[in-house]
Amino acid sequence: YKQMFVNYLFHLLILMHCRIMRNEVNAIHDERRYEDRTFAPAKRREMENLENNYPIPRTEELSQPIEDIHAIARTEANMQLEMPVVVGKRKQVSDQSCTSDKEIIERLLEKYKSFKTPSETGVIVWIEVWVQEVNSVNEITSDFDMDIYVTELWLDQALRYEDMNPCKYNLSLNSEIMMHIWKPNTVFINSKSAHIHKSPFANIFLMIYPNGTVWLNYSRVQVKGPCLMDFTSFPMDEQSCLLTLESFNYNIQEVDMRWTNATAPVSLLKEKIVLPDFILTKYGTYIKHEMYPAGIWNELTMTFTFTRRYGWYIFQAYIPTYLTIFISWISFCLGPKMIPARTMLGVNSLLALTFQFGNIMRNLPRVSYIKA
Repeated sequence: YKQMFVNYLFHLLILMHCRIMRNEVNAIHDERRYEDRTFAPAKRREMENLENNYPIPRTEELSQPIEDIHAIARTEANMQLEMPVVVGKRKQVSDQSCTSDKEIIERLLEKYKSFKTPSETGVIVWIEVWVQEVNSVNEITSDFDMDIYVTELWLDQALRYEDMNPCKYNLSLNSEIMMHIWKPNTVFINSKSAHIHKSPFANIFLMIYPNGTVWLNYSRVQVKGPCLMDFTSFPMDEQSCLLTLESFNYNIQEVDMRWTNATAPVSLLKEKIVLPDFILTKYGTYIKHEMYPAGIWNELTMTFTFTRRYGWYIFQAYIPTYLTIFISWISFCLGPKMIPARTMLGVNSLLALTFQFGNIMRNLPRVSYIKA
């Protein structure tokens, strides 16, 4: 009888659910039919009034030739805005009188010396970093792996071509031209490894503006940097990781590297970066002057703080451990003559705790202090 009663209730619930869904569908259809009957005539009258008040021009009126097209072009040219890093306004020139990109590059590189710094008094290089993705944070090797975009900006008067009447406002070039111009030779001095993606070619973008401003972007740089691991508060801990940039062979008297002040020096391309074990909570930058035998270098450092996600440890470590301890207390409820049962509970609980502790410690480095 119980089984028949349960089956009856189950079928009754299914019938009630179908009846409710059918009523909702009928209500939606009735509402749509009401809107069509009520608002459709009003919309047609509104469209007729708009057509009567604002008649559509005929094709003959739109196909009339424009008398002074050059005057319109000059007006649009005067309305163009200046770029933040480029001096001068954007000009529109005819294709017959302008100089092509190929000819401009040939003229610029004809007497260009790539080993000479752009200025004898030193050049300022502005650095900006975009974080695309953090691939991993490894506690065993104390490092982290991430994909970033590195952008460099400086002024090179030898690459100025405003007086050449260029056809385009800027020159968009690839890595082949980059090998023939001067570069600050920026490197990650504390990285374990770093390389630029080459799929299907080197992801390097070079742009030169008419006033000689050079914009160089290294796209998708995969870099592995160190982390200062501290497991005192494990698994409710925070880990700090660092990446430091500097010019490899130019001191501060020749190249003054700075974080960009136009935008945030470090920004995320994603709203939130979340890993299986960590989440990126804070990031920042600072500049440090480092003394070497060859002079003083500017070191630009990025800091990333990762907070551990401890949910896995609660469900896989804390709760099983507490359950094992509670089960071991059952031996106190057994009679004094049930010696085998009490012995089995105590030994099994001890073995379970031992294996649980070993499983957790296998995924962590060996440290000489007590962890939480």
